[in-house]
Amino acid sequence: MARHRLLIYALSGGIFGIADWYYPTLLRVLVPARSPAWLLSLVIEALLIYGVWLMLALPIAWYETVHTLRPSMAARAVILAWISALVSYYLYYALLLAFIGLPQLEQFLVWSPRDPSFWDVWASMGKDLILGQLLEWSVVALIGGAVVGWCTGWLYCWRRQRIAATIPAGPGGPC
Repeated sequence: MARHRLLIYALSGGIFGIADWYYPTLLRVLVPARSPAWLLSLVIEALLIYGVWLMLALPIAWYETVHTLRPSMAARAVILAWISALVSYYLYYALLLAFIGLPQLEQFLVWSPRDPSFWDVWASMGKDLILGQLLEWSVVALIGGAVVGWCTGWLYCWRRQRIAATIPAGPGGPC
């Protein structure tokens, strides 16, 4: 991957991670409360919450495959973008927790009155909540990013070969 594309993927993931912090709030505003068909609304809600990550992955995988013609490079690009999104999401979470405050977690503000064990509790919170969830979701990003990126790249290459087979002459490329 060219360095400029790596930077674009990492920055895109970072911006996406911060935007994803606010996405559930936006969904609560846009999607009405659960309907009588609660199972259907639950499925739709899950698709909206987790499917938004495809909005980041699919264009990146497509763009990388257009430039490299290798599904494996598309998989690496999506992994990079998703890991960057997770890192920025949890860094933003820690920033909000420490300096801005979150509902019912005001005791973690660094400038609030605190007891002597404040930093021990903060370290525990950082390790268990922030770092623990980051590592947990990083496994999902590694596996899911590889699968989504590779499948998107493979579909692009397959479609390109099908089109090339109908057009006489022209370079086919390695995929």
